[in-house]
Amino acid sequence: MDQNLQYKSLTSKIRRNNNYNLETIDPIPPTILTFEFENVYVSGLKSKQKIKESDIENFKKIECEFYQLNRGGELTWHGKGQLVTYLVLNLKDFAKLSPKCYVNNVLLKPLQNVLKNEFKLETNLNDLNPGIFYKNDKIASIGVRIRHGVTEYGTSLNLNPDLKYLNTFEMCGIKDGKQTSLVNILRDKKDIADDLNIEKMSDLYVKQIADVLSLVVEKTIL
Repeated sequence: MDQNLQYKSLTSKIRRNNNYNLETIDPIPPTILTFEFENVYVSGLKSKQKIKESDIENFKKIECEFYQLNRGGELTWHGKGQLVTYLVLNLKDFAKLSPKCYVNNVLLKPLQNVLKNEFKLETNLNDLNPGIFYKNDKIASIGVRIRHGVTEYGTSLNLNPDLKYLNTFEMCGIKDGKQTSLVNILRDKKDIADDLNIEKMSDLYVKQIADVLSLVVEKTIL
């Protein structure tokens, strides 16, 4: 993220100085990061004023830390059994890539494609509660921040988490909804469910994103 912002600052200075050529500066390529976090609750900007000290104490009672982030969205959970994917790129490096198009077509629809192609699941998007839903239950969430055209944060897919973390408190501002997981949906297909893992799902998702953006993926494990 910092490299992208530094690059944008540098190119702006160069444009103001005709003695330099922008072609001599290599742009920072898009970067996709995938994680499986320790159990933690995180709040977006929409729920910043809603979280009370009593809520934080309740999170700790079930052994979860709490952090306030500067991304969009509301309270959500990250932890074991959940794939978290962050995509960092400069929207202006892509023709007509608006923030809404980025969210729907670069982050959410590729994840829907994985669920449909690999598991025959028909899912839907909800503009009022951004994320991916299977029937009435949420299976993937999204929280994004864009600074000077550079993106931060991304999506989370419930692969096989303990659903008590997601359904004990109000998640993503959905008062009456519940969250589910891929393994829970596929519980009658044990052979498929047993083969699921974070690394496999991350590879499938990253490939879908790369195809949308016409990128070549170079995988690095840290």
